[in-house]
Amino acid sequence: MQLLLVDIHPPPRRCVRPLLWRALFPPLPHCFTCLPRTTHLEPHIGPRPILLIHMRLLSALVCGLALLSAAVVAQDKPMNLPCVTWEPLTYQQNTDPTDLFVAAYTWVITDSFGDCLYKGDVFPCFSSDPGSNTWGHHDYQASMIPNDYCRSYLNGSVYFSNNMYVPKKGPKWQTWKWKQAQTGGVVPSNAIRFGDKVMARSTQTAPGSCAGIGFTGWAVGLKDGTFGAVHFSLVNQPVTTDSFEVAICEAYHPTSTVTATPTSTSPAPTTPTPTTPAPTLPPNNKPYIRFGHTIPAPHNVDAIISQGNVSYTWSNYAFGQFSSWVEVFSDGFGDIAVYENTNGARGSLLVKARIPLTPGPLVVVIKDYWPPQHSFNIETIAASYVPHYDKTGARLFNLSPDTRSAGMQLNGNLIVDKILYTLGSDWATVPDAQGTFTGINDATGSVLATTTTTPPSPPFVFTNFLIGMNNASGTFATRFVPLIDAPEH
Repeated sequence: MQLLLVDIHPPPRRCVRPLLWRALFPPLPHCFTCLPRTTHLEPHIGPRPILLIHMRLLSALVCGLALLSAAVVAQDKPMNLPCVTWEPLTYQQNTDPTDLFVAAYTWVITDSFGDCLYKGDVFPCFSSDPGSNTWGHHDYQASMIPNDYCRSYLNGSVYFSNNMYVPKKGPKWQTWKWKQAQTGGVVPSNAIRFGDKVMARSTQTAPGSCAGIGFTGWAVGLKDGTFGAVHFSLVNQPVTTDSFEVAICEAYHPTSTVTATPTSTSPAPTTPTPTTPAPTLPPNNKPYIRFGHTIPAPHNVDAIISQGNVSYTWSNYAFGQFSSWVEVFSDGFGDIAVYENTNGARGSLLVKARIPLTPGPLVVVIKDYWPPQHSFNIETIAASYVPHYDKTGARLFNLSPDTRSAGMQLNGNLIVDKILYTLGSDWATVPDAQGTFTGINDATGSVLATTTTTPPSPPFVFTNFLIGMNNASGTFATRFVPLIDAPEH
């Protein structure tokens, strides 16, 4: 029996160079713009159409023009910081993982059914093909992925950059940290960035996949000093979200005179540090809703909440997906209808229920097992708290249907315990510093999930939503989805 591996890594692109070009310019590197890749499941048989030949000649011409322009224009690159220096790499070179920063050790290869098979290292990278200049991720698995592209989100699609820079540990590399962030939050002054693109790390998987957590991408740094949307390439899917982690270099102080050294004749554009805006707090007189799909099953859903003439639709949500906050309803009651979604098309109604729409932040999830057919398959979770402007905190919410009771540790110390299914803990006060949060099955003492992150700065706190099943593996195994909560006024 032969197992077909369809991993997250398509086969290398082939650039077509005419013999005359090779003779005139033999030392030139591979082309930046190449023919579209295919899956190469079987060889092409039969005569090649003339149109294809013409397209390949056109591709060769584009390659030549790109190379000529690259020869006279210096590539932009990120600036070296105390915690990191940036080293050039191409997709044709084998990756040397020595002293590279690892964003995550996670799933990087799946089979043809989308099940996770092998883990590897995910490195941050900076795409340096002409016109790209953004953050992405570069995967490495010694035996199966010895080299790779820089995979980034560009103009609504996944871009595979042949040329890139990868992060080497700098003299103060221990000060590189990942801090929880969200759209609308304040961009830290010591964030690792290139112009208005701030390096980010995903906290959720790609829709319908077991892979994607820990992949790096970029968040928009707005002129007012806050985050816009964040963009990732997750399992070859372009994904835009609003919850993520931002890369910071604690040893970098942009207001001092010697903090970063330009590393090319074309220095990376910088954005002046704006005056820190006040935290954006949600209204306390109307609902502020986030929807989530937490049923561990390979089925997507549409969810519609309606209240009188007002309604809002969340379309094609897969297991593990949570939305951004939505503010369109009034205090009172509303109706939620959940439909199955198959290949992007709405199917049959699964469940309909009346739910309270309480003022302030409210998380609405579907839960338990597939299919949701009863009102108890819908859970409303208050996500607001009285903020402390000098403290941050973390809580555990247990949405794992076969985990009767769970606890959570921080750096090996128990901070909450005995949290029954469908219940959440109080917010435990935690340091505003990077730490490892671990979910524990109270019945067996086994580890359910783990994440290393820096909590958000006060007055914000966050929740680790425990989802998945402890007796499953791959896509539906237990994991944390860390999301920043919204404080009350």
